Amino acid sequence: MLNHEKLETYINNFYGFGNWNSDFWFIGMEEGGGNKESEVQKRLDSWHSSSTDLIDNKTHHQRIGITKFFDRGILQSTWAKLIRLKLSIEGELSGNDNTDRKKIRNVQKHSWGQLKSDNALLDLFPLPSPGIGKWRYKTEQWTDIDYLQGREKYRDTLKEMQTQYIREKINSHQPKVVVFYSATYIPYWNEIIQGDFKNEKQANTFVQNKNTMRWLIKNGTCFVQMPQPSAARANSFWNDAGTEIRKHLWP
Repeated sequence: MLNHEKLETYINNFYGFGNWNSDFWFIGMEEGGGNKESEVQKRLDSWHSSSTDLIDNKTHHQRIGITKFFDRGILQSTWAKLIRLKLSIEGELSGNDNTDRKKIRNVQKHSWGQLKSDNALLDLFPLPSPGIGKWRYKTEQWTDIDYLQGREKYRDTLKEMQTQYIREKINSHQPKVVVFYSATYIPYWNEIIQGDFKNEKQANTFVQNKNTMRWLIKNGTCFVQMPQPSAARANSFWNDAGTEIRKHLWP
């Protein structure tokens, strides 16, 4: 079993990677992975080497033995779409796919979720999981902590603490852009921003084919709700969504 104390300390204190004082924050559901108990243990050990709410993305992955995204620059599919959106908002895409992929790769290798970067990568829930329909902490008997014996109980136990902490960080640091990626989790995103992405009087909508982006500006921060990158594969959507945000932020 995973060490009870180490696991709970991690759950209560780990929020992701990067720099709270950055302009761009990206907030997802949870980290992927967690297929084996030993893999989860490596992540716990890595975090305990730093023990801060945000840690360095590159250093963390080197500790757990995943170096290909940084050393070799192999594009990680979720990160690549989010980086593409960021570069588009900044007006840094050229329209040439090969050139843009090089730019995306350069960001991923050298500044993505790193402590001195211009971005932060957060997850609403701290434990890694290989998929929304899988919960190995119970099925593989990795822990006997009561609220980890089911995904719903885990979410219900943590949601208030997690949403409040992230909301307070937003209010304190006032990033320029906060991107939430997942349509399923809109109720959680609404709780964080104390608003409603689906309220037409509050939020704006950009639709391309079957993909939808929603966004609103509140207290100087642009909050954006995007689909999960795996559900919106067309690069053109991420390019054009970023352009749309840029038009309103920097007309």
